[in-house]
Order: sequence, then structure tokens, then C-alpha cells
Amino acid sequence: MTRRDVSGFSIREMTQEDGQAVLAIYAQGIRGNLATFTADVPDWETWDRAHRPDCRLVLTEEGRVVGFAALMPVSAAAGYAGAAEESVYLDASAVGRGGGKALLAALIETSEAAGVWTLEAVITAENLRSIALHQALGFRVVGRRERPGFTPDGVWHDTVILERRSRRVRPDGLRDVPDALRLTLLPQLFCVAKLPLGASMPDVPGILVFAETGTETSFLCEERFLPETALDRETGFRAFRAEGPLDFSLTGILADITAQLAAAQVSVFAVSTFDTDWVLVRQEKLRQAIRALAGGGYRLIQE
Repeated sequence: MTRRDVSGFSIREMTQEDGQAVLAIYAQGIRGNLATFTADVPDWETWDRAHRPDCRLVLTEEGRVVGFAALMPVSAAAGYAGAAEESVYLDASAVGRGGGKALLAALIETSEAAGVWTLEAVITAENLRSIALHQALGFRVVGRRERPGFTPDGVWHDTVILERRSRRVRPDGLRDVPDALRLTLLPQLFCVAKLPLGASMPDVPGILVFAETGTETSFLCEERFLPETALDRETGFRAFRAEGPLDFSLTGILADITAQLAAAQVSVFAVSTFDTDWVLVRQEKLRQAIRALAGGGYRLIQE
């Protein structure tokens, strides 16, 4: 496998010949006093034994290895066969240029092809860049350890535990993404508006939802059809529609979508109808939303 990333890097499978370059990058991580509690660089044989033989990738630039990603087993117990702890390290020359994100995204894809259903990351609490990167690709914070260890400079750190549960892999094997995980992005701009209490539904096209609760009358419509009778409005929304109809027995669909977006710092306006769910985000947050949902395993369709 070799792929070209838009940032100019290439990603390929790691080979034994990459060993010294991998260890040199790992040594940089140790010296940075933020990425690991390990004080000494292992020899290649020790590193090789500690990591799974599959799901090893390197990031290259003009033929030179500038990053790597790999998995370690969470446990030797058979029940943990689909769970792994991941690590991604970059050479200083590749930091801040999009290579880390491309590498982690490729590792997620590779791990799912290998049947991994849970990825775990343990990150020092001060490593905000790494935490944000993982959250952008569908990881969620599941715990925090208080000062479990210290970096080579002697400083004790809390660690944040993040987890990504695959939506394509489960313990009994690979599966296709179900309809509930297919989201269509509509091209129109939408708005939510309020009418005088008890007002009738406006006679305009493009209305998705009209609601009267006894305390307010409001509706959701295409922004271009917003009537002048609206008392108040919020504009500039793009809409994701879960492909339905969705069975009423399904649980957690809307909660998971909103959790993925919340982790990426994207606020949402959500509506459920008889057949499906709608999630709206601000136009200026659309790119962040797309990255978060794609990283979380959702299949996005442009209408």
C-alpha cells in the first residue's frame, strides 16, 4: 500500500529496513518530554516484539521516513483480539503540516481492515495537539489517570485515555456501514425561525419542519424562502440527513452524531422526524463537521 496525501507526504507499509529511522523518530519523542514516559530508546528487536506485526505504517517525504504509526496489543487474552493501543510519532520536520492526521487516518483504515474494533490512545494531558487530532478523527475521551508516571525530564503528568470504536468492525467480523450511518449533506442553506404564537404554517416552499409547542411556533426552512413574518431567526446552517427510513427500535444514532461533532467543537441544531434525523451545523463549521463525521465512520453523500 502506498498513497499520496494532499500535503505532499506519502504513506506506505513499514518494513524491517525502516527500523533505524523509526527508532530515531521515537528518540525525538522521548527528548520532547511529552509523548512517552519511556526514558531509553529500545533496540529494534525489542520494539518489533512489542508491536503487532500488521498495521505498521510510515510517513515519507521525498523518500525519507518522517513519521510512523503502529499498534500494540492491549492484552494477550483472546477476548481482546480486536483491541489495540495506537501510537503515532512524527519527525520534527513534519509537525504541523497535516502528516500526523493523514497517518492516523490511514492507521484507522488499516486497523479496520485487520479486524480491529477498538483503538485506544493514552496521551499526556498537556499534549493538547495530539488530543485534538484524535478527537477530530472520531476518538472520544473515556478517562483520565492522575499522575500515573513521569517523562524523562522527571515531570509527573496526568494521562488522558481516548477510544475509537469502529462502526465497520465488530467482534464477529467486518460489516458494511448500515443505512443509519449514511449521511447526506444537502446543498442549501437553512435557517430556523420563530413566528407569532399560534400562527399558521407559512405558505412558502422549502419548509422541512413546522412545530407548535403551546409556548412557541417555529419552523425550519431553506434560507432563501424565509418569510418576512418571522419574528426572529438564526441563519447560515447546512444540513446532514441520516438516510432512512430509520427503524424506531434503533438507539443512539442522533446521540452518537452529536457526540462526534461536539468532540470537534461543532455546535449543532438537531431535528427528528418520523423517518429520519436531521443535524444542522453552521456553514463556517462545515469542514470541521465533515472531518469529524468521516473520521467517526460515517459515510457522507453529497446531494
